[in-house]
Amino acid sequence: MKEKKVKIIAVVNTLYTNTYDTIYYEAQKDKSIDFTFVVIPIIHSLDLTDMDNIKKMMEFKCYPYILGYDKEKNEYLDLKKLKPDIVLLQSNYDNQRHGLYKSDYLSTFTRVIHISYGSSIIDYNYPPYNTLIQNNTFQKNCWFIASENAMLAEELNEFHPKKYVNLGYLKCDKFLYYKNNPDFRFPPKDDKYKKIIAWKPRWTATLGASNFLKYYRYFINVLETQPDICLLFIEHPLLYKTLISNHIFSQAETDKFFGKLKSLPNCVIVKDDNFLEQITNADIFVGDYCSTIVEFALTKKPIIYCPTEVTLSKIGEEFIKAVYVCNDEQSLNNILIQLINGQDTLQQQRDRFFSIATYVPPNGKTLAQNFLDYIKERINKEGKLQTQPAVSFQDSHIKRVKVGGGVQKLQYKIWKHLDKKLRKKGII
Repeated sequence: MKEKKVKIIAVVNTLYTNTYDTIYYEAQKDKSIDFTFVVIPIIHSLDLTDMDNIKKMMEFKCYPYILGYDKEKNEYLDLKKLKPDIVLLQSNYDNQRHGLYKSDYLSTFTRVIHISYGSSIIDYNYPPYNTLIQNNTFQKNCWFIASENAMLAEELNEFHPKKYVNLGYLKCDKFLYYKNNPDFRFPPKDDKYKKIIAWKPRWTATLGASNFLKYYRYFINVLETQPDICLLFIEHPLLYKTLISNHIFSQAETDKFFGKLKSLPNCVIVKDDNFLEQITNADIFVGDYCSTIVEFALTKKPIIYCPTEVTLSKIGEEFIKAVYVCNDEQSLNNILIQLINGQDTLQQQRDRFFSIATYVPPNGKTLAQNFLDYIKERINKEGKLQTQPAVSFQDSHIKRVKVGGGVQKLQYKIWKHLDKKLRKKGII
C-alpha cells in the first residue's frame, strides 16, 4: 500500500516568507511531504496588506499558491475542505486573520504549528507581552510552537506547558546553513565602503519605546559627512504610517525624512522580504529592542544596543552581556569610532551568545531538515488526524528553472490552474 504523504499548508498573510523559505525548499525534495502556500490578506488596525502585493511577492519568488480569499466575491476558502495534516501560521495574532484562519477554528480539524517569527529580549511579564503570551488562547490551540532556542522554550513553557519546542532560529536558516548553496543567492557586499552600519529603530518611534527621534539626525549627519560609511536603514513596514498617525511627523516631514535617505548615495533603505540576507552584510548593527537585533547576533558581528523603557527577559539579560550599550548620541558616536577603528572587545561574549540564541541540529542537518524530520516523527508516533486530501498539492507543471547569469535556483511556476481544478471538484 502506497504511503500517504504529509499534507502541509503554509498560510501567508504578510509580505514575508522568511520563516518558510528553507522549509519549502526541503519539502520539495522530500517525497513524503506535500506542501503548498495559501495566501490571504492581513487584517491590522494600522495596515491592510493588499492581496495583490502578497501575490506579487509570491510570483516574484515563483512560489505555488492557492488564493485563500476571493476579492471579487469577498469569500474565504475553508481549509477544512482541503483536509491538511498541518497548517503553518506566520504569527500568533489571531485577530489579524479571518475567522476561518484563526487557530481556534483550524485546530478543530488539523494540527496548527506556529514558527516563531522573532526572538524577543523583553520580559514576558512586561505589557503588552504579558497579554500576548500569558492570556492568549492561540498557544493552547497549537500542536506546538517552534521556538528559536532552549532558553526561550523553557521560559515560555512556564505559561503554556509543553507547547514550545526548541527547533532553532528557522527565520535565519538561510544565512546560517544555505550560504554556500547554489540554489540560494545572497546580495554581494559592497567593498567600496570602510564600514557598513545597519540601524533599526523601534517602529513605534515614540520616546520611551523607541530611539528613532533620538538618533535620526545623528545618522543623517554621519551619511553627509562620512561618504566612506554606508548605512542600511531597516524600515519596519509600519514605521512610515506610524510616524504620521501618531503625529510624530506630519506627512510632509515624513516624506522629507525618507526623501533625504533616498537622496544619499551611501544609504540603502532595507524593507523587503530579503532584508535578513541584506543586513548580514553589515559590519555593525545599531538598534532598539527587536527580533532583528537578535538575528544579527547570529552573525557574531558587533552590536550597539540602544535601550528603552523595557524590562529584559532571561535571554535579554544574556544578550546584553554580548553587546555595546549606548544611552545618548555621544556614547553612540564613541562606540562607533572604536569599532570602526577595529577596537572590539566582545567577540568571545558574542560567540557564547550564539550558542544560546539558536539550536544546532544533529548530523549536519539544516534547521529546515530537522524541522520536517521532527514533524514526521511526531506524526508517526501520534498518528494522523486526517485522510488523504481530495486534491494533491503537488503538480507536474512545477519544475526547475534558470535564474539570470546561469545561477540555478529552485523556483516554481505559479499554480494558476489549481483554482480551476479545485472548483471542478466542488472544493471551492
